[in-house]
Amino acid sequence: MIVNITKRTIISITVLSVLLIAGINYSIGQSIDPEVYESILYRVNAGGLTVEGPDPGQIPWEDDDFTSPSNYSNYTTTLNKVYQSNDPISLHSSVPEGTPEYIFHQERSIGTWDINTMEWDFAVEAGRKVEVRLYFAELYFTDPNIRVFDVYIDGQLMLDDYDILADVGHDVGVMKTFTITTEDDNLDIDFKRVKNQPKINAIEILLLKEELEVLSAIAQSRPEISVHPNPFNNYITLKGLPTGNISNEVFLYNSMGELIKKIALNNFDSEAIINFSDVHKGVYYLSFDTFKPIKIIKQ
Repeated sequence: MIVNITKRTIISITVLSVLLIAGINYSIGQSIDPEVYESILYRVNAGGLTVEGPDPGQIPWEDDDFTSPSNYSNYTTTLNKVYQSNDPISLHSSVPEGTPEYIFHQERSIGTWDINTMEWDFAVEAGRKVEVRLYFAELYFTDPNIRVFDVYIDGQLMLDDYDILADVGHDVGVMKTFTITTEDDNLDIDFKRVKNQPKINAIEILLLKEELEVLSAIAQSRPEISVHPNPFNNYITLKGLPTGNISNEVFLYNSMGELIKKIALNNFDSEAIINFSDVHKGVYYLSFDTFKPIKIIKQ
């Protein structure tokens, strides 16, 4: 796994943070359903030049050509291999309307037999539910079972022995979609050799609205309670808890709205320390009968 902290990465993190805090959609275009997606986080035209989105002002497909390779990939290790074809490309039904055909005319792959994995790493906050779209077109080979590879996202095998040509044919653009909740602040996409060089034409990462639906489902207009520190490592302190003859049960939900843990507190203490050392890193929500849900982040 590689993590490139570059100016481009810092800008991406900053834009994402502003979008999430302000609750603003960033130029959701005609190929993106605003009822499903909160924002487009990344678009990379692997092996090619910058391509504008289908709508004016929409986030572009970032360049990744030979002279300006993307810092999201391990291009120095894979010898910066790109390939381009001017053949006509037909689009499979999996490709969303409005996707520019140009992104299928070039690709990034591996330029040495000594390296078996092409790695891509994107900064995404832990606990975010995202949709990863991978775009492929077999531009070079004309027979199946020559280029075969696996795709892993955050260590999970998503495509096993994938053969683009056997799947859709030669010079056909296809999209593969995967939904994942990030475990740390880095989304890792690895293309691993089975036969010949693995390749990718374009990558798109979108933030889903699941987290906002969770907030809406459990939101209540009740007194505020403070949490310190936040983000935290293992322990948090709750202050301002109601006291008296009431039930102080705290419920911990993950970003998908699933109940992870229930904790009973002392009814007569306005302050409590809770140990979350048994909880994985990520984004969670604290909720119980007497106050609004609070977003907490374990790091």
